[in-house]
Amino acid sequence: RKSSSQIDSDLVKQYEGEVQYWQELLRRLVSVVKFLCVRGLAFRGNNELIGSSNNGNYLGILELLSEYDTFLAEHISKHANKECCPNAVEFFNLLQNLYSWFVSSTHRWQVHRKHLRGLPVTKALSDTRWSARYDAVRALNKGYHENMSALEELQSDENQPRDSRLVAEGFLKKLQQLEVAILVEVWDTVLERFQKTTVHLLESLLEFVRSQRSEFEYYEDKGIAKSVVKVYKETSKREKTRKRQFDEGCSKETIFSPRERFRCEVYLPIMDALSSAVQHRLHSYMHIQNKFGFLSNICELSKDDIRHAAIQLMETYVNDFEDCFPSEMIHFSEFYKTVSGQEKKKTRNSSTEIEMLLLLNENMCSHIFPNVHIALRIYLCMAPSNCCGERSFSKLKRIKNEARNSMGQERLNFLSLMSIENDVVDSLF
Repeated sequence: RKSSSQIDSDLVKQYEGEVQYWQELLRRLVSVVKFLCVRGLAFRGNNELIGSSNNGNYLGILELLSEYDTFLAEHISKHANKECCPNAVEFFNLLQNLYSWFVSSTHRWQVHRKHLRGLPVTKALSDTRWSARYDAVRALNKGYHENMSALEELQSDENQPRDSRLVAEGFLKKLQQLEVAILVEVWDTVLERFQKTTVHLLESLLEFVRSQRSEFEYYEDKGIAKSVVKVYKETSKREKTRKRQFDEGCSKETIFSPRERFRCEVYLPIMDALSSAVQHRLHSYMHIQNKFGFLSNICELSKDDIRHAAIQLMETYVNDFEDCFPSEMIHFSEFYKTVSGQEKKKTRNSSTEIEMLLLLNENMCSHIFPNVHIALRIYLCMAPSNCCGERSFSKLKRIKNEARNSMGQERLNFLSLMSIENDVVDSLF
């Protein structure tokens, strides 16, 4: 009674030890389930619950994680839909489906090639894997009428299956729409600028995209000249009138014309989304430029400026550079001024940083300037890391393979969701 501990202190310690044990066990199980789900690896066993006599792999956690993942994924979706233009997505789906359908049959592809003879369009389409690439849009734009001619021939060919003729008719109606013709012209121009723009020209690219917001009439005229149908799709639709409530005023509702609706709901959102994407990319590059930008101006900077920039870079990459890096950088600047005059003639089309790296390698000086060599390699390897990976396979084929034919629909849904939304799963717990 005189001690501060309770009578059942041993029981409390035992209880707390069991709680900690099961918490650690649950944490390990969640990590294992996350690891397997994200990578689409196989599970074994049934959906046993924790604490049962046959625990197996504790796959009951899979349902719990999937439900929470579903909630978070529906919330990443709502945010993404605010920045997504359904018409732009539909256009690129049309582009991909048109190509896939043309190459799915040898006969149809031969008919298509006959109408595109002599044009580089065929090769551009056949080389395209990513539907949003500039080559694919340019191919459709250059061979727009040839594609429609091929579809018309396939549609009227009685030797073709009925399903194939119906598909050809659907594609033909799409290409005849004025909206599709305008989007072809828009994306052809915009993606061409994106394709040819380097990092140093991102600011001018941003200004170019912003200037296109006021160029709708230009693309509309080009689309009208290209399209078979000269009016917007909604022109022939009957206007819907909304039933007024008793507490509403008597003023008339503002009804956009089909042209204004397309401009405000499709064209302007596309340009705004592109501007936002380029601005975000520019901000990322400027963050890197603040650290490595001194390399391209090393001949114009003073020794103090070079030393200060090298020290800042060392503070960012603590484990990559030695303490002698500032003085080594100053020495390299003098070496670059002396040697680069003759070598620049050979590599004048390359950037300054690439020229520096080539000078070190060709003159076998990487051991003399090891820290400079490391800095150049870090900087030059950053551009590819800015690209997004391209998934050319189906998650379902990976998850439900020949070894998992007995998998139930519920578990398949859970595994597919967690594998697709792997970034959400990684953020759990």
